[in-house]
Amino acid sequence: MRPMTNPLIEELNGMTINSMLKLDKHIIEKHGIQVIADVLKDNKTVTYLDLSLNLIKDTGAIAIAEVLQINHTLTHLDLSSNFLFKNGVGAIAEALKLNTSLTHLDLGFNDIGYNDILVIADMLKVNNTMTHLSLKRGSCEYNRHAIAISEALKVNTTLTHLDLSSNEIRDDGVYEIAEALKVNNTLTYIDISYNKIREYGAYKIAQALKINKTLTHLNIGCNDFEKDGAWSIAQALKVNNTLTYLNIGSHSAIAMSDTLKVNMTLTHVIISKNKMCIEEVTAITEALKVNTTLLEIEIDESIDVSPYLLRNKRLDTKRKIVLLKRTTINDDLIRVIVDYLLDTKDVYG
Repeated sequence: MRPMTNPLIEELNGMTINSMLKLDKHIIEKHGIQVIADVLKDNKTVTYLDLSLNLIKDTGAIAIAEVLQINHTLTHLDLSSNFLFKNGVGAIAEALKLNTSLTHLDLGFNDIGYNDILVIADMLKVNNTMTHLSLKRGSCEYNRHAIAISEALKVNTTLTHLDLSSNEIRDDGVYEIAEALKVNNTLTYIDISYNKIREYGAYKIAQALKINKTLTHLNIGCNDFEKDGAWSIAQALKVNNTLTYLNIGSHSAIAMSDTLKVNMTLTHVIISKNKMCIEEVTAITEALKVNTTLLEIEIDESIDVSPYLLRNKRLDTKRKIVLLKRTTINDDLIRVIVDYLLDTKDVYG
């Protein structure tokens, strides 16, 4: 990391149109951000501004909010990890009620208060430009944050990508998210991983998947539901024909193996964080002999099958996972995986 210097500021005026300005990890504080903000008010070339991992705090965020009221060139803004607590995020959201150029906003890893979340939710109800919003690890009110954002999703018509991961959202909060997904017809990507979702929450998401016709990417991995929750989601995917990417996490191998025999829409599935028994791996591989659409499946990120490369040259071993690609599924491959599992410490059954 290096401190902000005047030569770096001077570069702004010499940039060409559609430029990216990366100022992450520069230890920028409120005085430095004010200088940047003053220049950006008249700048018509910078479209991507990365201020992540700095120390701009709420004062700096307010300065950037003033830019957003005037600047009509910026399309991407990253303010993640900047010690934003109270008024700063609210000021950004208020500015975005009128801004018509910003499409991507990252506010992750900031302790966003409930009042500021309400302003963000109000902004989403009227903003017609933003398509990508990250609030990853950004809440201290958990369910109340999720409920407020969910109400906005019921009326928002432009947001396509939403990251609510690592917010300790529980079943009450995910219930409201699921209700929003039943009526929202623009969101294509949602990340609710690393929360506190249990069986009931997974069930409500599953019910939403039976109705929603636009979501293509769902990350619900690393939550607290087990086999019953995974089964609910897997059953819903026998009906859903729009989801193409799913991270469902652990306790899902058997349920997903059954689904993959009938679902012909999913192309990428992650059921990692498992210590899979032979029965589970065999069930998955048997399902993939029937499935004709899945491009890759991550079944255990702890397995390295490279010792078996010579036994099946079509097996992808670039990553330390079992990565199964279409056209590689046959009886030999099943034996390779099962034989390997028998020789590892990770097997239990």
